[in-house]
Amino acid sequence: MFNIWVTNRCNLRCDYCYEKNMNTSCKDISYDVKDLISFIAKNNVREDVKVNFHGGEPLVRADLVKTFTEAIQKEFEDSVFTITTNGTILNEEILQLFYTYFSEITISIDGPKEIHDRHRHDAHGQGSFDKVMHTIEELRKKDIDNLRFRMTFTPENIGCLADSIMTLYDLGIKGVVAIPDSFSPDWNEALLDVYVEQVKRLRAFKEEKKDEDIEIPGEGRRPKGPCRGGFGTYNINSDGRIYPCTYTVGNEKYCIGDVASGIDQERLQELQKMYTDPIPKCGDCTAKKYCDSYRCRFVNECINGDPFAPVGAICAFLNADLLRL
Repeated sequence: MFNIWVTNRCNLRCDYCYEKNMNTSCKDISYDVKDLISFIAKNNVREDVKVNFHGGEPLVRADLVKTFTEAIQKEFEDSVFTITTNGTILNEEILQLFYTYFSEITISIDGPKEIHDRHRHDAHGQGSFDKVMHTIEELRKKDIDNLRFRMTFTPENIGCLADSIMTLYDLGIKGVVAIPDSFSPDWNEALLDVYVEQVKRLRAFKEEKKDEDIEIPGEGRRPKGPCRGGFGTYNINSDGRIYPCTYTVGNEKYCIGDVASGIDQERLQELQKMYTDPIPKCGDCTAKKYCDSYRCRFVNECINGDPFAPVGAICAFLNADLLRL
């Protein structure tokens, strides 16, 4: 998969966003689309070509999304396009672009207005909920229903998790994938108890509604395969430099090449060793095969500054899901 960072700019200032600390000087795509197409041709490992547009907020530069989508589609007929967006930017051209090319659109929404706006606001503190709801309504009017919804819950609002998902459900927003803000240092055992009770409420709600589109946080965890960062999965920053993971974009320590010159194979082999070396602290933990913190050394680096230092919140939620639910 090719994760293209269209821009590092964003029109929101979400207070839990890990990207606000990214080290990058190039705001918008500055490389030639021809170099990207050449890189894809040499490094794609799928039968089709999967491209996700990321940011920042990629629709800040919707013109670039359109240009790159059309160029890639022209070169690779079996292209699959997805996008991750905050859902606040929309016009007729974007609607047509989505309708024509995109197989999946992921929109961030954290719950009802009072919950969502508390964290997802612009630089002036203006909440974004109304704009997101308008976008969803307009997409549905155009029969664009290939939507996914991502919710981030925090220590502050964990007690509202079930109500938030149920309220969105009543608004016709189903399939909300809710994940914890693992970057917060404020999680504790008492809040995990609250999480467990919230999940039990959601399970009861799903049973009542008999609707498989209701996603339960942490349900259906499966063993995770090895990290594929740099081996078929690439994050291409706006300056053309390539990184193995969204958590490493802008961190030159983990740059593995650029679209013009290709992949630094020696650096990639060094990373492969990091992927497979054991994490001493995980020891004989029977849950590690399910664990994002064991599989993704980069999230450990991003949060703890050490790829071999597992993130406590990730471990705690995993154990809650496996042992208490």
